[in-house]
Amino acid sequence: MGPSDRYLSYLPLAHMFERCCQAIIIVNGARIGFFRGDIRKVGDDVALLKPTLFVTVPRLLNRIYDKIVVEVEKAKGLKKAIFNYAFKKKKSDVDKGIVKKTTLWDKLVFQKMQARLGGEVRMMLVSSAPMSKDVLAFIRVCFGCWVIEAYGQTESTAAITCTIAG
Repeated sequence: MGPSDRYLSYLPLAHMFERCCQAIIIVNGARIGFFRGDIRKVGDDVALLKPTLFVTVPRLLNRIYDKIVVEVEKAKGLKKAIFNYAFKKKKSDVDKGIVKKTTLWDKLVFQKMQARLGGEVRMMLVSSAPMSKDVLAFIRVCFGCWVIEAYGQTESTAAITCTIAG
């Protein structure tokens, strides 16, 4: 993390987790952008800021997952087959600990999905509840970024533990 990184703050500042994230961002010299205050327009804020670091909750990633799965299921023939093949190829890399967004499959298939989060996210930090391993793998494949899960209590010390990247 460094001066070229960008972080969108949209989680409530009443939560210790968000406060700790901001402190870490500041200490590392990265930039913080604050959303406009209307959660229904946070997508516009994401598109404008193009965050490289994205802190979120499983609920939001589950919504993204559900929406993409529905779109893929609606797709017919060749388009659906290409998505499934690209997903299988990238998942094979993710299973080996190779997470990137510079593959041919990213350019042909996943770039449009990545653009939903600004297209430049390289790391997500997820907290508040456990994530399904299928959704976790899906997000890593489609968005080509590390997804780290954290656990803690906002009433005490925010993050207590987190997974290791990869």
